[in-house]
Amino acid sequence: MAERFRVSFPQPPFGFLIRQMFGESSFRDDVKLLGDIAADQRTTVKKVLDKATFANRSTFRDAVAAAGVEDAEEVTGILYRLASMVREADTTIPGAKSVFESALEKSDIDESHHAAIINAFDELCLKPRSLDMQTKAERLASATGYSIESLSIVCDIRPVFDGSHDAIVGVLPYYTMRIEYDDGESQKIDLRLTDHGLENLGKEVDRAVRKRAVMNKAMESNKSWKIAEVDE
Repeated sequence: MAERFRVSFPQPPFGFLIRQMFGESSFRDDVKLLGDIAADQRTTVKKVLDKATFANRSTFRDAVAAAGVEDAEEVTGILYRLASMVREADTTIPGAKSVFESALEKSDIDESHHAAIINAFDELCLKPRSLDMQTKAERLASATGYSIESLSIVCDIRPVFDGSHDAIVGVLPYYTMRIEYDDGESQKIDLRLTDHGLENLGKEVDRAVRKRAVMNKAMESNKSWKIAEVDE
């Protein structure tokens, strides 16, 4: 029986990635948007990120929009992209800042915008601890299994023919569960269930729902626990 394995490869250095990306005009256009974030807007966004335990893309987008930043969706996209790159690549925070500044200085972006761009990168992409915790939560979610994209159960009746295939002598109830999941690319698997298997599946789901209720109650009673929302 064929087996699938998940293999992790070391991420390339941040310096290599950022220099490659600065070579793309579309990326430079996105980075230019960071130069339009005013100091008071940066402070507003930073306060939200500093207050949060976890900061996913939605947290970032809401903070940027609330601060009144123009092109909030585009600005969120480049900020979150850079923040994620730093935490996924082989680098340190000081190292990431250094190579970003170097790549920016060598680009064709007007020098008058450099200081504002670097400040936005430093304050909103590098420093927030909530981004570190979000990355940790997402790694935990990824390490514990694949993300299910869809699940369905097809109930069918299969005919059983006689030896000469001239007549149906009986039928066979047939249940097929299809699971589509993402392991980096979309995959699917079909599993056959018997009557007994279908009943057991229902019992397991019911048991999991009851456990979830207990877990939710525990989380609600412990106000110091913050729930991480992992981006799909």
